[in-house]
Amino acid sequence: MKAAESDRIYTSPSDLYRKKWDWDAVYWGTHCVDCYPGNCPMRVYVRGGQVWREEQSGSFQTIEPGVPDFNPMGCQKGASWSQSLYGPDRLLYPLKRVGERGEGRWNRVTWDEALTDIADRMIDAIEAGGPSSIAHEGTPEMATVIPTNKFFSTLGGHGLDLNGSINDFSIGLYETFGRFSQVSSADDWFHSEVVLIWHMNPIYTRIPFYHFIAEARYNGAEVINISPDVNPSHLHADIQVPINGGTDPAFGLALVQVILEEGLANWKFIKEQTDLGFLVRTDTRRYLRQADVEGKARKTRCTSGPSVQASAKRTAPISS
Repeated sequence: MKAAESDRIYTSPSDLYRKKWDWDAVYWGTHCVDCYPGNCPMRVYVRGGQVWREEQSGSFQTIEPGVPDFNPMGCQKGASWSQSLYGPDRLLYPLKRVGERGEGRWNRVTWDEALTDIADRMIDAIEAGGPSSIAHEGTPEMATVIPTNKFFSTLGGHGLDLNGSINDFSIGLYETFGRFSQVSSADDWFHSEVVLIWHMNPIYTRIPFYHFIAEARYNGAEVINISPDVNPSHLHADIQVPINGGTDPAFGLALVQVILEEGLANWKFIKEQTDLGFLVRTDTRRYLRQADVEGKARKTRCTSGPSVQASAKRTAPISS
């Protein structure tokens, strides 16, 4: 469908609705900022040089026969992005504070003024404390698409971990497995026998992926939701565990106690894939190191805390 040569006069809200289905061209687009997993393929409908509307595409191929695909990958936030794009509160040019912090008083400045001011401050910081004194708050995972990461990598600035800043990641996975995710991709959830939802609300926070949980449930999986509140994900769970806020560690340790007490642990997996198989000193509560046993160890660049000195003839008390 092509747009009319000239727009007719709007006489009612229904006219505006009908105009949503007129466009000049269709392009591919995506939204990779403030979004996870991000990069959902969107079809962008343009009319008169403006984004008129967006919608999720269904362009992904089937990866594994019998397993649901990723189509359509997207959410309401992406579909409504064009409203923010042309929103009246969008920042379109540099502003410089003229009052105290928090007053909300700003003056518009030119791009040359803004860039010169920023460059001068960066040079001053480098001369005073070196390039590492410049902290870059951003998204390290998306370094291939965000030019500022390349700039700060070349400059030598100190990049902050966005996940650590906003705590939007599963720290237990990092500490135990040393990895962000334990599955190949979200469609692998379909093979699950049990889906344990803990510390998140995927219907709100993993909108493009949640359908794999619902499909896994239809495939026979049992969905368990652990949360202190009633949330959308709780409504579609088979079992809801309403623990009190802040009691997650105690609840988790109780689960571990039952697993060990009833002999349910897969020790081969634990020893090969987790840090539970490491030995811990009972005096310092640190992992037993090569230097503790042999008196020397390979040199490393790790500076997280004082090193432990031990004689090769003496083995520190340890526990597993």
